[in-house]
Amino acid sequence: MNARLARSVLTTITATSMLLVSAESLACYVMPFTRISDPWGCAAACGRSSAHRGVDFPAPTGTVIPSISAGTVALVTTSSCLGNVLVIRNDDGMYAGYSHLSAVLVAPGATVARGQHVARVGNTGTCTTGPHLHLTLGAGQNSWYTGATVDPVAYIMSHTTCNRAPRGYVDATACTGITGWAQDEDTPNAPISVHIYLDGSAGDPAAYSFATPANLHRDDLCMAIGSCAHGFNARLPPSFFDGRDHRVFAYGIDAMGGPNPQLMRSGGTVRCDASALMLADGVVRRRLPDAMTMSAWRLTNRDVAPRTDAEIEAIPNAASLSATPALVRIEGADRVYVREFDILRPINNSAAFDAWRFRTMDVRVTTSQDVANTITGAPWPDAPLLVKGTSADPWMIDAPPPLWAEVVRDTIPARIEAGGVAMASVRLRNRGWIALDDRVTIAPTPRDTRSVFCDRTWDSCTRIGAVALPAERGQETTVSFVLQAPANLGPQRFCLGITRNSHWFSDPGQNGPADTDHCWTIQVVAAGSIASDGGVRDGSPAPGDGAPGCACSTPAAPSTFPRAPWVIAALALATARERRRNRTTA
Repeated sequence: MNARLARSVLTTITATSMLLVSAESLACYVMPFTRISDPWGCAAACGRSSAHRGVDFPAPTGTVIPSISAGTVALVTTSSCLGNVLVIRNDDGMYAGYSHLSAVLVAPGATVARGQHVARVGNTGTCTTGPHLHLTLGAGQNSWYTGATVDPVAYIMSHTTCNRAPRGYVDATACTGITGWAQDEDTPNAPISVHIYLDGSAGDPAAYSFATPANLHRDDLCMAIGSCAHGFNARLPPSFFDGRDHRVFAYGIDAMGGPNPQLMRSGGTVRCDASALMLADGVVRRRLPDAMTMSAWRLTNRDVAPRTDAEIEAIPNAASLSATPALVRIEGADRVYVREFDILRPINNSAAFDAWRFRTMDVRVTTSQDVANTITGAPWPDAPLLVKGTSADPWMIDAPPPLWAEVVRDTIPARIEAGGVAMASVRLRNRGWIALDDRVTIAPTPRDTRSVFCDRTWDSCTRIGAVALPAERGQETTVSFVLQAPANLGPQRFCLGITRNSHWFSDPGQNGPADTDHCWTIQVVAAGSIASDGGVRDGSPAPGDGAPGCACSTPAAPSTFPRAPWVIAALALATARERRRNRTTA
């Protein structure tokens, strides 16, 4: 453990304890004596003309009197009736009056702990028939003498369970997060909640507030406070990245429902420009089409950060967010997922669950058989992040889809002789969340439709084959396959998609683009019309081709982000125009 950091934490704890008055509760009392001679409220039955304003505890002169609660000495005075009087403001705001004293042991302004000896029993004043403590308890400093009081015995008995207030510290108030620690010593090993208030303190109706758990492991806390997992790192809501100053307040929430003190060094100011809200590499944007979708996901304008239209356009566009969230939990497991189409997105932790304002009542329990054909995508974002330019609707920033790639090179023939075969390949750069591996299949589209270029080397006429060499995110791999031309002459459409299990990434119903978005045309020419050197024997261009020449294509230039990243961009291969431009005559 860093010794300097540990000393800093210990210093913080010492200062915090001073603020909390020896770490005692704001509502923790002890009975001063056990014997009572004159109860509170008693009038005629006790020989009085009016109700007794306090409680009398008989004891020999000089007996030390314990403070019934932690607090601060508010007044030391004398009265003709009550003799020597000590008034202590207890930490819950109630004032305790100790009267008929023979001696006072504390000075005005001193802090006292619960049970600390503060005075001695006496028989001073004219309103006494023997040595005793006359104890009053009320909401005002003068309650010992005038005004309403409460029954001290009943009040003490209802506040004998000690409940120490939380303690903690705000380390930093920055655009990267509001960090610190908080602990409730009554439950020292359990994490507590911290409430963050922006643009106002607790109770201010103009303030915006949210909760964050103080449950992060910090080595510096282990020795300093005897427990480690009490750190917190609260993200600023996206709307506060607006270039303006914002006050930030943090409060530790008492585990037993007691007072929630403001953490030390709370109340700082933060200013964050939109540029400080960094976007991770490879993210996509997803449109929220209407206010009903916003409402269904419980998203608000606080989740929306301002961005320029150019910045938003630079982010690849993906499918719109589903109309409502679908939360599932597999029977026998604790992990909750967001399910979209055939993709399961794990929710990392309870903080992410709360940040999205999900509700436990909305989680549907399902079976492992029900999700057998799904694939696991990126974890659901830890917190909502929406961006908005000049358009009416915001965009959700999200992780990339599970399978997504771009073409960096291809060798697709522009023409094939009828009944003939040709080698083809595409080199892919993986931009998806999961690895391209032998579970990923290249397949003709439309879905489960037999391709006219089916070759006997394919797994079937609806599956070309699997990715041979795996490629992690950012890596490249090549998919090679054989095309066999049909007997019919003329232009033939050839479309490809990518699939794993039952999920097709060229299916609009499962977040992909239309099947026709990833097709190109291959000319089927008469047998014998292509020379062995790759040229066309008669020298005439094939139908639809711009110029006669070599039947093979040149490598395509690396593509940019695909228009529809939910499907493999590789399959939107170099256009026929580029192939014709680069082809030379045989």
